[in-house]
Amino acid sequence: MASEGSREIEAAKRRLAAAKLQALSANQMAKSARSTLQSAKKNLTIAETQVVNTQKEVDAAKKYLAESEKRWEVINVDADDDKKKPKPKKPGSYKAGIIAAIYSLNDSKGSSSIAIKKHMQASLPKDKMWMNGMYLKALNKAVADGVLVKNNGYFKLSAATEADEIKKRRQRRSLLAVAS
Repeated sequence: MASEGSREIEAAKRRLAAAKLQALSANQMAKSARSTLQSAKKNLTIAETQVVNTQKEVDAAKKYLAESEKRWEVINVDADDDKKKPKPKKPGSYKAGIIAAIYSLNDSKGSSSIAIKKHMQASLPKDKMWMNGMYLKALNKAVADGVLVKNNGYFKLSAATEADEIKKRRQRRSLLAVAS
């Protein structure tokens, strides 16, 4: 009988030791969970602060964008006169591009066909395709109409066209100065 009692006591001691080990492990887990919870609360506070600051930055950027757009908005001074004036050549036409290129290149002896072509292709919108036949046809027609003067393969603006171009650019500058 004594042996049964000693076995039972040994089993109870083992059970007590295991329970103590489990309790210690549970305490460590609880302590770890509390520190994780504290870290999570700190991280949550930091994240909420960043959200607020970021939202303030977004609002400030929207306000700055609106101010910039308002400041750089182009004012159409000739809105009432649009009906009275004849419609100018559309800006995408080859003839207008040739005249603008020759005026921009500003070469004293004139500009070669290749230089004009390269200048126009550089400023060609991405959605438009270059058509060499149209370019050559517009170039020859401009010479035939007297808009351009051809001299040994170089093209210059005729005196009348150059005067018109200078006048147009001065008017644009004065309109922009008034709008500012």
